[in-house]
Amino acid sequence: MRGVKASREMGARYMIFQEMLQEQREAGYVEGRVEGKAEGKAEDILDLLEDLPGEVPEEVRNAILSEKDAEILKCYLKQAAAAVSVEEFMQRISDTVQQ
Repeated sequence: MRGVKASREMGARYMIFQEMLQEQREAGYVEGRVEGKAEGKAEDILDLLEDLPGEVPEEVRNAILSEKDAEILKCYLKQAAAAVSVEEFMQRISDTVQQ
């Protein structure tokens, strides 16, 4: 009997959770978190690039900051971590895009 009651309570909690999640989605909260993560990752990429020899061109900086695709940002981050200069980073990104 307790198992059935606990199961009903968990079911009710799950439904409440689902409703709350839906309300957050409708309010843009979930998308805001995703966008915030993208901004943070873009800033991390720029931090890495600023420690490398060479200037980060403004158009590259803007392109990184405006990118919202998590997979692309992940690729940029890996390339920035592996590069020994800003020029090499830009070449690596160019090679990746051409493939």
